[in-house]
Amino acid sequence: MYTQKQNEAIAELKKKYSLKNIKTFRSMEGQGFNSTLYKDGKKLCNVDDEGVGGCLDFSDYKIETALNKELKEKVGTFEYHGSKLMYDSEIFIDELFNEYQTNKMFKSKCKNKTLIITKDCKDGEYRQFDHVYTTDFANYIRNKYKNDLVEIINERFC
Repeated sequence: MYTQKQNEAIAELKKKYSLKNIKTFRSMEGQGFNSTLYKDGKKLCNVDDEGVGGCLDFSDYKIETALNKELKEKVGTFEYHGSKLMYDSEIFIDELFNEYQTNKMFKSKCKNKTLIITKDCKDGEYRQFDHVYTTDFANYIRNKYKNDLVEIINERFC
């Protein structure tokens, strides 16, 4: 979907921007959220998804415009199912929100399980062990999976 250069640019942008104060809710058409967008630790504006299939709602249009300009300059267009799409604030915020949700789920599971990603895991997949994470168990995992180990997810939260 994204080129290596685009992935690197997106990763750098995700170091600068973050969503905080996230509150999720169920809507008639799915899930919505209210959040606050930060850049370099400074509050920019509120960003809300009403969960009804429409666009995101930025409390400050100038912030949305500036973010879209930055995303266009640093990431540009990408190929998706044969179409060229612009990487914009809708996609970027959605990715930040999905990463928040995924990390929230991982953090919960990591309390009493050990989660790992190996090279044979597809995007979004992971392996789960019904064993509390310990340094000794992490060493066992490293020895067992050697070069196939990509990440011990629990270590994100240590």
